[in-house]
Amino acid sequence: MNLLIIFSFLFLALIWGLIVFYFIRIIRKKRYKSYDRDINIRKALFISSFAIFVDSTYWFIEYLSFSGILNYRFSALLYSLPLVIIPKMLLVAAGITVVEFIRQHNLEDLENRVEEMYQNAKYKFILDSMVSGVIAVNKEGKITTFNKVAEKVFRTKTEDAIGMNYKELLDRAKVNPPNYYLIRTLTEGNINEEISIQFGDEKVYIAFNSSQIQDDEGNVIGAVTVFEDITAKRELEEKIIRYEKLSVLGEIAAGMAHEIRNPLTTVKGFLQILQGQIKENRLDKDRVADYCEIMLEEIDRSNRIITEFLLTTKPQAPLISVLNIKSVINDVIFLTQNQALMQQVEMVVDVPEELPNVAIDRDQIKQVFLNLICNAFEAMPDGGRLTIRSYYNQDKKQIVTEIEDTGIGIPKENLKKIFLPFFTSKNGNSGKIGTGLGLSVCKNIIEGHGGSIEVGSKINEGSKFLVYLPIVEE
Repeated sequence: MNLLIIFSFLFLALIWGLIVFYFIRIIRKKRYKSYDRDINIRKALFISSFAIFVDSTYWFIEYLSFSGILNYRFSALLYSLPLVIIPKMLLVAAGITVVEFIRQHNLEDLENRVEEMYQNAKYKFILDSMVSGVIAVNKEGKITTFNKVAEKVFRTKTEDAIGMNYKELLDRAKVNPPNYYLIRTLTEGNINEEISIQFGDEKVYIAFNSSQIQDDEGNVIGAVTVFEDITAKRELEEKIIRYEKLSVLGEIAAGMAHEIRNPLTTVKGFLQILQGQIKENRLDKDRVADYCEIMLEEIDRSNRIITEFLLTTKPQAPLISVLNIKSVINDVIFLTQNQALMQQVEMVVDVPEELPNVAIDRDQIKQVFLNLICNAFEAMPDGGRLTIRSYYNQDKKQIVTEIEDTGIGIPKENLKKIFLPFFTSKNGNSGKIGTGLGLSVCKNIIEGHGGSIEVGSKINEGSKFLVYLPIVEE
């Protein structure tokens, strides 16, 4: 019985000794970098616990031996070299295991901290080297990333911005209008906008692109925006617009002077004739009436030029009423059908009854369509076909009216200038000299209704004008 106990004990000690040796080899070979830290802790605790268990068993058996419970031969074997050394070796192995784990654990933590500091420094260096601003927030809206460009734009240091709520940052910057776009990104997704920020008397414009930050499972954990200070670009655009306005104003002034000078020259010429006849006492009363009629016509022409010019520069407010565009087109067709017959122009009308209503000034829109149709007639001196078509553009929620002719067309270089005041391609060959204000007035009227007007043309094939007017939504 005693011999069986001894051999059993030795067998168990051998098995556990081999296990400890195996774990020590793993620890020294892998150095904890390929294994989960919690597993290594459990290994060390297991070896330590088992070593303590074996040593405690040894002392327990020794106590039984000295107490006379076990016979003397078992006591002698108890003090044999293997049985004395094995428990001690297990304790030493357990101690080595724990010390090695602690050392590797501390070394790993130190390496991880150094690596983290390096990555953070590298990450910050990259962010601060960017020409665009970068701000990131967590899902609570608190700032987690804030680079140098963001510091410059928002007049806030990184250390002050980190942890600050994004709304507070924009409120401090007096963003106008208040637009917490990065907070909206958390729920709405990608947003691209331009905003202005007021700093005292200084206004800064920024353009930004923001997107959500998601984890591996697709959950939103934050948002990031990359933005650019476009103040200089916006100021340059405003300067260009001012210069263009001055340039257009110069062209208008030159055109105005030219258009008014012509009738004034005619009036002046006839007045000089009358003055000479009066001085020479040979006034022809019959001719005086003709001269006066011509002068009145020229004065009316000057007045018409001034009226159209005023409509161009300061259009009248439309008297809005809700109606179907077909009724306006029908009025225009009624007014122009005789002229179409005389010029041998075939009029094709495709305007359905069921179009949505529009809110327009009937007289102003009629003026636009009359102007476009009369221009089309003048572009077809030898006859042709005029197509008037209206339809509903569901995507834009607008009524589109096309006026297309088969006339001489408009040169490509003139298409960009055709809506400018006093620009005209009419040279009098058709019997009329244009003022160059008709299309400019049309454009202002349509834009005053919240719509737009476009033109496309090919030489010797014809032109197509498209008028867009917003519908009245129910």
